[in-house]
Amino acid sequence: DDAERLRVGRLAAALVLLSQGIPFIQAGQELLRSKPDGNGGFVQDSYNSPDSINCIKWDDVTVHRSTVEYYRGLIAIRKRFPELRMTKPEDVRHIRFTDLYGGGFVMYAGELVLVVQPCRRKAAVRLSGSFAVLADGDRASPEPLRTVSGRAVCMPQSILLLKKTDN
Repeated sequence: DDAERLRVGRLAAALVLLSQGIPFIQAGQELLRSKPDGNGGFVQDSYNSPDSINCIKWDDVTVHRSTVEYYRGLIAIRKRFPELRMTKPEDVRHIRFTDLYGGGFVMYAGELVLVVQPCRRKAAVRLSGSFAVLADGDRASPEPLRTVSGRAVCMPQSILLLKKTDN
């Protein structure tokens, strides 16, 4: 359904924009762009389709404002935190991963903790200390959205990006 497509689309964007390396997104991806064929289906291979199929529908900036803002927040987070754009192999070696029970994983990079839950159930992570939530499945900002301590819950088909606030 549309709600699940929105969640999975944001999850995919978060994986690209919060991963090491050079992120690449398609034009219009932040607008939830698709290419309807006019008959209720979608054009899968549109290289030779007319502009009516391939154009970006700029009205979708307003229609999908929350997703556009989500991408904007993820990009700002990436710019703010060098742990998300390491350039030296010796730095990348300090990133650790653990699996989540029942699917997903947790990435630890410096003071950042990224919880990724691609499954259709919530995932809980134990925390040592207090953390600021920078991104979840609905919002993303380099400024804290809220704080959590002891335990954090990642919603289904979503991410949770945390930054340690104490030592």
